Amino acid sequence: MGFTEDYIDAYNSKDVDRFVCLFAPTGRYSDVTMRLTYDGLDEIRRMYQQTVSSYVGYEFTHVAGAREGNWYAIEWTHTSRSSRTGEEFTVQAMSSGDLDDQGRILENRDYWNPAHFPSPSVEPSESSEHLQVEAEAWERLHPSG
Repeated sequence: MGFTEDYIDAYNSKDVDRFVCLFAPTGRYSDVTMRLTYDGLDEIRRMYQQTVSSYVGYEFTHVAGAREGNWYAIEWTHTSRSSRTGEEFTVQAMSSGDLDDQGRILENRDYWNPAHFPSPSVEPSESSEHLQVEAEAWERLHPSG
């Protein structure tokens, strides 16, 4: 497997150490769509752990990928079930990023269409911190009124 397949495989592994070791110590993970950024291995670890615990039966699928020197791009899908309705949904997305000279991620940027993702309208007492953060970001993108 190449780098882009390894990245998706690590996401699906539900093994936080396997995922986090892909990043440089000063790595950054950005969800550009939701305007969320996680700086450093501790924040990336927390984000990944929250992802694993927040989504029901998720799976990332590698569609296509490329790596050229210290740059990469991955087209992928994320299939999961809504924690609110139980309905399955699939989000098409892409990641691009920069690698250090050892092949570790310096910065990963995710882009996806929020119209493909169900509204995370959740009660704070019923959700994880990760879903609460996403709900707040969703409201910034889709203000009511």
